[in-house]
Amino acid sequence: MKLIIDTVAKTLIREDGAERSELSLYSREAFELISHQWLKVGWNQKYTYTFSWLGRPIIQLPDDMMRLQEVITD
Repeated sequence: MKLIIDTVAKTLIREDGAERSELSLYSREAFELISHQWLKVGWNQKYTYTFSWLGRPIIQLPDDMMRLQEVITD
């Protein structure tokens, strides 16, 4: 699958073999496709291993740690 993001025309073009579709860049389906690719790249690059909390390395996203801290303190 190939995704082409055109910010000027505000479109997302998805090419999958011979099939080609054009979506509005700000549509729900375009958001889901871009999010899915972001997650794949993040896991491949070990994005979750780049964070620390109070100087200690953590293997979680910062949002998860904030929620955990709220649970502990409340």
